[in-house]
Amino acid sequence: MGFSEAYFHQECGWKMFESQEGRVKWKKVKKKRRIRPQAATALASLNQSQTSLGGEITVELETPAEKLRGASTVQLEEIVQDLEVNGTQEDQNEYLQLCAKALSNPEDRQKAVEAVKELLRAGANPEAEMEDEDDTAMDFLAKDVDVITECIVSGVCQETLLPCLLLGEGEKFTKGVEDLMQDAELFDEEANRKSKTQLGCRSSGLLGEDGGTKETTWLEARLREKLRPILAPRVCAPPVEEKCFAVSKFYVSLEKQNLLRAPPVQAKLQVLPISGDVACNRRVLEAVAQTANEETLASDTVESIVEAAWLQHRASTLLEILLSVTNALLLCVVSYECHNFTGSRWALWAAAASTAKEAIQILPVMWRELSLNLLPDIIYVGAGVLALVPRMGAQALEELPCGPSMALLCSLSWLRLLFAMRGERWLGPRFLPIMFALRDTFAFFLVALLCLTASAHAYYVLNARGTDPFPVYSSITQTLRLGMFGDFDLFEFQGQDTTFHRSGSVSGSVWEPVDPTPQELGLEQYVYIQVVFYLTGIGITILLMNLLIGVLGQNYELYQDQAPQLFTRARAAMLLKHQDRPWFILAGWLQPWRSCDESSRPECWIRVLVSPLHLALGESGKFLVAQNFQLFFKANLFYKLLILLFAPIFLIGGFSLSLFVLCASLFFRPEGLQYLNRVAFLGCFGNEREPPCATGAPGPAPATAPGFSGRLRRWWRTARCWHRVRRALQPKDPAGVLHRGSECLIWVLVRPSPPSYELRSMRTDLKLCIQDLATDSKKDVRKLKRDVQNVKSHLQKMDHKLDSLMKMMEIQRQSSKDDLSPA
Repeated sequence: MGFSEAYFHQECGWKMFESQEGRVKWKKVKKKRRIRPQAATALASLNQSQTSLGGEITVELETPAEKLRGASTVQLEEIVQDLEVNGTQEDQNEYLQLCAKALSNPEDRQKAVEAVKELLRAGANPEAEMEDEDDTAMDFLAKDVDVITECIVSGVCQETLLPCLLLGEGEKFTKGVEDLMQDAELFDEEANRKSKTQLGCRSSGLLGEDGGTKETTWLEARLREKLRPILAPRVCAPPVEEKCFAVSKFYVSLEKQNLLRAPPVQAKLQVLPISGDVACNRRVLEAVAQTANEETLASDTVESIVEAAWLQHRASTLLEILLSVTNALLLCVVSYECHNFTGSRWALWAAAASTAKEAIQILPVMWRELSLNLLPDIIYVGAGVLALVPRMGAQALEELPCGPSMALLCSLSWLRLLFAMRGERWLGPRFLPIMFALRDTFAFFLVALLCLTASAHAYYVLNARGTDPFPVYSSITQTLRLGMFGDFDLFEFQGQDTTFHRSGSVSGSVWEPVDPTPQELGLEQYVYIQVVFYLTGIGITILLMNLLIGVLGQNYELYQDQAPQLFTRARAAMLLKHQDRPWFILAGWLQPWRSCDESSRPECWIRVLVSPLHLALGESGKFLVAQNFQLFFKANLFYKLLILLFAPIFLIGGFSLSLFVLCASLFFRPEGLQYLNRVAFLGCFGNEREPPCATGAPGPAPATAPGFSGRLRRWWRTARCWHRVRRALQPKDPAGVLHRGSECLIWVLVRPSPPSYELRSMRTDLKLCIQDLATDSKKDVRKLKRDVQNVKSHLQKMDHKLDSLMKMMEIQRQSSKDDLSPA
């Protein structure tokens, strides 16, 4: 035949073995892309020869179950390691698909889950398409949400699996998203042990699913909102178990992060085992913005993911608001100059530069996809071009006074400022329900518009204002005043004017008004106009306008209940829009701030350069900036020249930022401002350590009296910190440890109930009350079931004892009968 068994094994991937029944079988043990035609012919001839000898040849493919049943966990790891070394990416994807298929078999599920995890860690792509398969591995994994949740918690392929979980519809996907939130523990660095008693931890007994008691640890945290995500690294010290999520209590202290004072409340510490860069992943944000599962969108897990991504994009969002405010103020100056002809054009050129920036922002998005969402931006840029470009080329501003294009540009600038602030927590949950309620009232406005059109058409046909220069516009105005605004003059509506007649003598004459009579108009015309008047007044002014109030109120209450979902979705859409900006992409190409080693000491002149940043960034932020400047300065000659060239500008910017923090500390806490600056400008997370006391323990923060006097004292105490500029020249340890978002997990402090000032409607309050009653009733039912079970077990014990006593009495009676009976 010319083909040996080794040939079939090496070239074709087939192996021959003899089973217990004596039949010769061939199994495909490894995948080969192509089988040569001559090998197939030889295999057929070999099949005929074996059949003629009385044997039987069957060609079989190993099923996923056969691959998994015969392999132990160690063998699975060896298979994955062999795939990493010898296998290609296609081999890994094929085996991942086989393991994903085996998840449906209960006997092989446990081993299949381990194999899926190992293959995903090895780099297998669950979305890869196979040649002979219509479904990918992700399609099979989506049928088992528990596996996806377990893989995400284990830190495996989170960028691919998390969007699949967020986009899924149904209760099982919502439960899978909620199960991502894991319980966490505090770690006491000073005692080098896990602490359950720090920060005022208390345990409260809650009823578990089985009717037993479930211990829940509560912290006393200064938390104003319902939940607060914190980006911090995971503690991997030896006392902490490998499967336990622990964080240092130094990072979860909100005392140095809050901008405003907050009273201590009970909160539960949980963790989302995903890193900060996964929360900023574009696919994750797109899944949040596009998901149709409202229950998933309302979960604490999704809110924490978007909040963590918002923290890491804080610089771009604050810059967007600042530029919008600046643009609106510049247009105010331009409008003043256009009316007063001052001759100054700096504001005009600055406003034109701002409009050019907006045009540059939308051009890449328009090139990739043209949608209706870009229509407001296109209108704004078009109005800016029509309003500013002619004035930039004019010899004098008197030649081109302010026109409709300038009016449109100025009005849109203030609306853009309002729209840019929709991602702020103090405005977004209150503004978005208003916007969506107005959007859903479009159908009612269409009905009202058609009714007004019908009334205006009838009024125009009656020709009541036929003598006006524009009778069509007069008809629309009269109907609109009567129907929408309730403002009308009956004689003017009839097309008649009041006349004035002089009464009395010539010297003491008085002009008195004389109302027109229906006879002057004509009885038939007068009746028709009165019919139109009453129908418009009753049908539109009274009925439709009152219905409008009810429709708006109902829509606002409906979207007020959905305010958290709308706010989360709007934030995700804003972050996607920020990631499309050209300068955001350019900033990603530049070298970011590095988390430097604390042992390296910057040079003296660099410490002088960054000394003004002490009030703005704190000691740790200033130390990090100095270390990065040290690295840049030692990199090459270009960085040296760049730093020396911009050193004066950097000094002025540092003093300006510190002065801003100094002034803002009258209204906000200085520690919170420093934390915000470190997050926005450095992209680093961490708290400032308090100076040690005489005993070496962290000293408490000095108490500050509330009110304006307390703010003045805090301002004076902050102003006295300028003497640290001299001390900054001396080498010393940093006051805190900062970390990048990619180095941190998302830790969440969650309150057991939302705050009382949270935006809620009557429907939501009633729903929460019903949920509380249902929870209490479930607890009572569980308690009663537990009591009934205890009573039943007690009765069973009593029955058992009674049966034992009856048996003993029966035995004694039988023995007494035997004793009394004659021998």
